[in-house]
Amino acid sequence: MKWNVLRAVVTGAAGNLGRQLILDLGKRGVRVAAWDLNRPALEALTLECSKLGYEVQPFEVDITHYEAVSQAARASNAALGGIDLWFNYAGFTKIAEFARSTPEDLNRVVDVNLKGILWGTHAALEIMAPRGTGRIINMASVAGHIGGPYIASYSATKHAVVGFTRALQTELRLQDSGLQIVLVSPGFVDSQMIALGEQFGFPEWLKWTLASPEAVTQEVLQGLEKNKLEIFPTLNGRMMLRMQKVFPGAVTTSSRVLLTRSLKDLILNRYTPSQIAEPETK
Repeated sequence: MKWNVLRAVVTGAAGNLGRQLILDLGKRGVRVAAWDLNRPALEALTLECSKLGYEVQPFEVDITHYEAVSQAARASNAALGGIDLWFNYAGFTKIAEFARSTPEDLNRVVDVNLKGILWGTHAALEIMAPRGTGRIINMASVAGHIGGPYIASYSATKHAVVGFTRALQTELRLQDSGLQIVLVSPGFVDSQMIALGEQFGFPEWLKWTLASPEAVTQEVLQGLEKNKLEIFPTLNGRMMLRMQKVFPGAVTTSSRVLLTRSLKDLILNRYTPSQIAEPETK
């Protein structure tokens, strides 16, 4: 796989995973169109890459609107002279009891996590199909394979991403297409989402279990080099999936562990849902 001849689109570029991916792609000589709605963060990332000698074209895009995605896709294609890789990395969550979620929160989760991937995939296919080659990488989550408490809407959208990606993989195989759709399902990553989760009691004593954005990115890129169609780039995520197969009740047990402040609290069974306060998100 000759990285230095490839051109990529990365959505969610200003997030921890998106930023790290762009840095690693730039290091490999990949030319990148970086998409995000956060203009200041996007500008900072572009400047950082420029200082490192990486070619990154910034695009301020709202991926929840199809026309905006379609227009940005055409502009990115023109700026890069083609698109070989498309990373649907943008994501959003609202960590809260589902009954306390507002319609606005739920709409935002669905718009970003599901519609954003549908629109991005559709736009990518339109550009890649005439050439007959290209790979689209959809970011799901272990929460798309196992339902987790207090992220019910997020988990629902990630289950949808898993189903959509696998269905489209089959569709393209039936068409003998040269295009590939890749599913990525990480577990717990040291990211903005976990920072929100701290208000829900993500324990300091388990921080060592978190995967770094650097490690996740390395596993994703190595998976692409090996032509994998499904990548599970965290040890904690792979362990959760295996445990769930052997012990169907493992989700409830592990959730209690994650929602206790300390090992002492876990031993004394101090966790109760009423201890959980809903965080504010922006």
